[in-house]
Amino acid sequence: MLTAPTSAERPRHIKLLIAWVAIVAIFVILAFLIGRSLRWKLHHTTYKTSLAVSPNFKNRPIEDLFTHESLTTDHSSPSFAILTSQTAPHSPSRKDRYLTWLPHSGFHNQRVSFENALILAHILNRTLIVPPIRLGKVIRYSEFDKLHRYVSLSTKTGLEHCARAHLFTSFMPHECIAYFEFTMLPWSTLIDIHAVARIVPIVERWDSSSAWLKNYLNVSPSEIAFLKDSLPYQFQIYDDSTNQRPLKEKYLERLNIDDVQEVLGSAHLIHFGSLFGTSRLRLKHKVNRQIRRDIKERMIYSNQLLLDISCSISDSLGGSHYHGLHLRLGDGEFETSSESNVRLVWWSLVTGLMGLSINEAHEISEDPSAVASPNITPLSAIDVTDPGFPSSGRSALCPQHQHSSSSNLNLLDFPVFIATDVTSPRTNPSLELFLRTLPCVFFLSDFGPQLRVLDTVMNEEDGLPLKPFLLPFIDSMVAAMASRVIGTPHSTFSRFTVDVMNRMYHGLPIIERGERYRGHHTRGEDGDESIHDG
Repeated sequence: MLTAPTSAERPRHIKLLIAWVAIVAIFVILAFLIGRSLRWKLHHTTYKTSLAVSPNFKNRPIEDLFTHESLTTDHSSPSFAILTSQTAPHSPSRKDRYLTWLPHSGFHNQRVSFENALILAHILNRTLIVPPIRLGKVIRYSEFDKLHRYVSLSTKTGLEHCARAHLFTSFMPHECIAYFEFTMLPWSTLIDIHAVARIVPIVERWDSSSAWLKNYLNVSPSEIAFLKDSLPYQFQIYDDSTNQRPLKEKYLERLNIDDVQEVLGSAHLIHFGSLFGTSRLRLKHKVNRQIRRDIKERMIYSNQLLLDISCSISDSLGGSHYHGLHLRLGDGEFETSSESNVRLVWWSLVTGLMGLSINEAHEISEDPSAVASPNITPLSAIDVTDPGFPSSGRSALCPQHQHSSSSNLNLLDFPVFIATDVTSPRTNPSLELFLRTLPCVFFLSDFGPQLRVLDTVMNEEDGLPLKPFLLPFIDSMVAAMASRVIGTPHSTFSRFTVDVMNRMYHGLPIIERGERYRGHHTRGEDGDESIHDG
């Protein structure tokens, strides 16, 4: 029979309870302090991530990085197991002049902004302060002051306990609710930052506060010139004040780089707001257009682990002897226009790349909405590239599902890899047209063994598994390694996959906006884009 403790026993029970609470509290405090000691200390120690880096992109002395001189590359060292910060430490000088901007939206919009910032820093002869990449839940565009506040507060500093909260309680602390929705990585994790630093001096930052600018770069608030925007396309920037080309319709104001240099040249730091926009910069001078090309080429992913996985999957598909599709269908305006985009890409694939006639395409499409010919657009206008590989042929990958060799439909037997952001692609209704008409379709989810190595890759800054954040990169890399690629209209993600990655993987010059390629006029400099594209 249970009995209540006597009055003499109560103090002992209370003492035991207090002792247990104290022990748990000490353990939690120790875990918190250990977590803080493991976080990245930007430019004072090093970045750390479990991603390997190619030996071609090994760490370099800072004096090499902060010049425009060529860097030699050492091919003899083994690949890194730990990726260190490649631009730290930096010893600021009062003579240094800096430029920075506010990142927002998905990864590829951040990349476009980064490219534009690099070009501006080069023209203005300034060192670029580079914020980290944010992957996962995005920060949407807002007017300057609000966006600056959002970016400054997006750090996970002080929340290190969130990564271990589930070890102590089944209840998620309120401050940890959004902790697992995003992660941040330095650009040096993904690209060859040395090659970029040969064009523009770079300081990679983690802390977006004014205190960091003062304490680390010796830049006080009074020495910062802010170019504040209230709308995403406030300024279109010209490198030649005599250029009479009118503003693109969506931009509100013209900003001449000559005027920026004249009025703000003495500022220690020039701080832009949004720099997103593939037509943000009107570059007339040939040297600046070449810099834009050089920078764009250096945005290709250079992480060895991602390259190894992507090459393994590509080899399984026949080593480039497949077609690649990059389909953005899962969110925002791409979800809204998914049906029309799927029809357009399918039609371009079967008639433009596989060689079916329009009548044959009609015959194999039993769905009336798919039979109706879409507004046929030249292939070059919907993000397709042609490195000159064979366009069709029977595949040994799917012998049990192929069409009769006596039928012209055997042109459809060529393997197709579809990179997409929809979940469960084999059962997703958006992709039914491809799966019903093509016998040899593959998705990234079909290659579990090759992807298994990512299960143990963690971000040592916040303790988050990186696999879900890295899969879209591998998806696009495999698509880009195909012989030919078609992408989603108006997607900066697709455009980069088609115009840059695919071309460079096959040793071909990248396609720039406004160039002519094989008689087709590619997307003009003013091509449409999405402010919410990733």
